[in-house]
Amino acid sequence: MGSCIAKALLAQGDDVVILYRPSSSLKRLEGILPSLKLWNCEESMLSQLFQQFQIDAIIHVATNYGRNNDTLESIVQSNVQFPLRLLEMGIAHGVPLFINTATTLNPDLNGYALSKHHFAEWGHMLTAQEKIRWVDVSLHQLIGPDDDSSKFTTYLMKSCLHHLPVLHMTEGAQMRDFVYIDDVVSAYQILLEHALKSQNSLLHYEVGMGRSVTMRFFAELVIQVTRSKTEIRYGTIPYRRNEAMYCQADLSALSNLGWQPKVCLEDAVRRTIESMK
Repeated sequence: MGSCIAKALLAQGDDVVILYRPSSSLKRLEGILPSLKLWNCEESMLSQLFQQFQIDAIIHVATNYGRNNDTLESIVQSNVQFPLRLLEMGIAHGVPLFINTATTLNPDLNGYALSKHHFAEWGHMLTAQEKIRWVDVSLHQLIGPDDDSSKFTTYLMKSCLHHLPVLHMTEGAQMRDFVYIDDVVSAYQILLEHALKSQNSLLHYEVGMGRSVTMRFFAELVIQVTRSKTEIRYGTIPYRRNEAMYCQADLSALSNLGWQPKVCLEDAVRRTIESMK
């Protein structure tokens, strides 16, 4: 998502500074690297970044999902400590706006969800103290080309595309609101433009399609689009503890800004799978 937002902002004439670590993969940015301003956040002081560049807004989309046996300490460092440091630096240097990518998951689901809620609480506290304007973007189930292979939706599509003989799933009754990457990017563009002009110090928006389907429906759609021979065995994996069974975006706030999703679920799946081919 970060690379797609960066490309869209460059295309509309914005200057974009990217924070990265030496271990970061810049593969998704290869085509636009010469147009970006890159800042190694481990080798260079964050304070120097704000002294060197006039920053109008910070868009925070980095995260650690904890899917690769990451420790809770590393999840907290990525999802709370580092963005909090970035937020404090932004406040100290007069940055007017911080856009935070929040989660729709319950905080008691896992360490990732809890850490995302903790950071949002810090942002709300600083906003209440009139330190900075804050936008929470609760992002629902994102799908699109070149997405993280550790996500179940990506794994499902790739498995069906390659005709994995058997794929194990839960019963698949969880309701999820899927949204395509192009629609997500356009939402961030509108939110950035609106928030820079708004006088409200705390704003919250949900980004999705505004329609939920079951994970079983999504899996069967993938089977249909890929014409896969994969057998999906439902119910062989238990639900996660405190699994959210119903998630659907409330698009009323975004709709008031003139935004609506344009890509239906079937087209989103087809486009993503075509890119995988």
